[in-house]
Amino acid sequence: MLPSILLGIPLVFFAITYALGYSLDELRHDGWVAPQQPVGGALDAFAYFQFDLVRWELLPSLFPTWLGMYVVVAFSSSLDVAAIQMDMGKQLDFNHELITVGISNTLSGLLGGFTGSYIFSQTIFTFRTGTRSRVCGLIVILVEALLFVLPVSIVAFVPKLFFGAVLTFIAFDLMVDWLWASRSKVHYAEYGVIWVTFLLINLVGLELGMASGVLIAMFTFILDYAKQPVVARVTLRSNVMRSPALSAYLTAMMPQVIMLRCLRPRPTPNLSRVSSLPPLLR
Repeated sequence: MLPSILLGIPLVFFAITYALGYSLDELRHDGWVAPQQPVGGALDAFAYFQFDLVRWELLPSLFPTWLGMYVVVAFSSSLDVAAIQMDMGKQLDFNHELITVGISNTLSGLLGGFTGSYIFSQTIFTFRTGTRSRVCGLIVILVEALLFVLPVSIVAFVPKLFFGAVLTFIAFDLMVDWLWASRSKVHYAEYGVIWVTFLLINLVGLELGMASGVLIAMFTFILDYAKQPVVARVTLRSNVMRSPALSAYLTAMMPQVIMLRCLRPRPTPNLSRVSSLPPLLR
């Protein structure tokens, strides 16, 4: 149903506009379709790799930006993995997934591309449709490679409302998942953190709202963890062989000795359901 709707949106749009007598140039002039992009070959982009024009003395000033981007990508990728494994209902290898993201970003940077992370919506959508074949990922790669080598820009022929509709659908689906359906998957305190973070992002902006949500989540986790017993008082005796007089003396001194044993953390209803922050924060 969803692929049919996505394909039908531009077809219905152009069918109606052409029936009303609008041409493609008129639609672009009125802002319904993006303007025509310059035509170029796929390899023309690599002509801009001119290292003799690089101002190497400015590189140190870029390190804070690089460090910030590294933190954002690593953190957002961790959130994606946590959200994906929560939806799938099984544990994922965070280290393996982050290595995959790192290698992908390295290759993208060497080829002049952008940094990025998982396509969370595509991953969840594929999983929910019951697809378990790697052919799906292969098709995505081939289609994106085809878009790269095409001498024309597909965006210049797709109505803008198509992108607005897709973004609205994704936003609505994420809000339903995290603002409503998640109430039965997380603790009530975490559910409150999700709502507070969502409101803060809309009130004060993405960066400050996301940072505030992380701090609130850390605070609630500390409160939950502080309620768990850490040590227990126990009564033990040494297994060292001593003389009867010394053993009798140690027995008499036992009430004055306090022995504590560190307890192994036991999962509770609060801690066993602790989840990472949702991708809605992104």
